[in-house]
Amino acid sequence: MSEEVAEILPPIQSVPSYIAFSKKRNHTKLRDMVDATLKAMKQDGSYDRLTAYSLINE
Repeated sequence: MSEEVAEILPPIQSVPSYIAFSKKRNHTKLRDMVDATLKAMKQDGSYDRLTAYSLINE
């Protein structure tokens, strides 16, 4: 479908997103797993690939 879709710059909207964990529940293990996964994704480049605003494979 890439020939039917075109990227228009600049992006119309960019919304920062956050992950929060309740202090009333014990989500320490889950929080640590999310932190470790995000750190690994940033180190191997997969985070940047997923958050890139591009429809075209580079």
